[in-house]
Amino acid sequence: MITGRAKKADLLRKLEEVIKVGTGKAEVSGVSQSDLNDNASETSAETDLTSLFDENWEKDNGSDNSLFTSIDDAADQGEVTDNKPTTPSEGAEQLREKIIQEITALLRKEPVVSDSDLKIENQNWLVQLKTAKTSREIVGIQLRVKLNVGEIKRNKQSAANLNNLVQELQNGSKTIDINVIATFNQNSGNDDNKEKEQETREVMIQQDPELYFETFIKWVEEEEKKIEEERKKLKETNPNLEIEWTEREQKLFNGEITDPEKKKEIVKQIEDKINAKKNSWNLWKWLQEMKKWIKTKAKLLRKNNKIGFENKKEQIKKELENKKNSSNRHIREAYSSSENQVNNLLAELDAISQENQTVAPSEKGFFRPEIVIPISLVAVVAIAAAIVIRKRKSAKAKK
Repeated sequence: MITGRAKKADLLRKLEEVIKVGTGKAEVSGVSQSDLNDNASETSAETDLTSLFDENWEKDNGSDNSLFTSIDDAADQGEVTDNKPTTPSEGAEQLREKIIQEITALLRKEPVVSDSDLKIENQNWLVQLKTAKTSREIVGIQLRVKLNVGEIKRNKQSAANLNNLVQELQNGSKTIDINVIATFNQNSGNDDNKEKEQETREVMIQQDPELYFETFIKWVEEEEKKIEEERKKLKETNPNLEIEWTEREQKLFNGEITDPEKKKEIVKQIEDKINAKKNSWNLWKWLQEMKKWIKTKAKLLRKNNKIGFENKKEQIKKELENKKNSSNRHIREAYSSSENQVNNLLAELDAISQENQTVAPSEKGFFRPEIVIPISLVAVVAIAAAIVIRKRKSAKAKK
């Protein structure tokens, strides 16, 4: 038989549960509801970010898809409330070790990159990681180093691909066709490979000059068709897809230029124009995706998880900075042609960072759902309890 005291204790326990649920503070195994909300909002926002660079920007540039694999590991580190150095937490130590292992494995993966190949500011990356105090510092170092390693690997792979192409043309296993021209252009543009590009172009021309220039013009026509198909898919005009040929370029297409050196000069000019346009197109697509993300999810992520938002913002800024200073002239040209759009995007991200996140006046009053609902439930239960008690007293009095 349950005593009156036990019933009261049970009632109080239920009231406490009602209040917790009503105010959004229910706890399960030490995890608060607000924590679950933060994680859910970040996951939904992240869905739109994980494949943006891989699928859009670097589609034609052989990017290393392992970048930013642990950018989100730092989002929930408790010590990253600001940029002040603190004693590293256990989570930061685990993150540090994970990133050291990732970078070490990435450097050793073919084509191998040594520390001396890196930019001067990244050559001591291991010491920098070991002395970093916060997860934000650790992730910042990771971003810098991985972007640097990825670019070096692409340059080395491009050089190797051009070497293979030269060997295959020289030993007769390949002859000039559109695929050969396309392979050459997919691996061109790197500042470190200028001499190799020149050598490869000379080998292609020497094999059969007339066939080379005829095939080159066919390749240009194919690329124009691809660009036109992309333009037709757009709902709005994209100036980055507009290609205007100069008078000299038109003369090459019409067969009016016969001087071999002039023809080679104009060919290079046309190649650079097409490859820059393709990179501009990839960048433009990425910017559209980012605008959509900012409109639909960025503010929600900033509101619920400030650290997660700032880490995403830092990731975006470092990637764009890397493109601006790329060793590939086609990528630099693409960034330059879209710089106004890039600056507008960065300004929007900064504006979200600086937004006042305090509760709006209309949300500060007493009559808020998180207060009114629990109190109403408490009142209902209390009235019901009072009625039950009164009935019992009345029954006892009659006896």
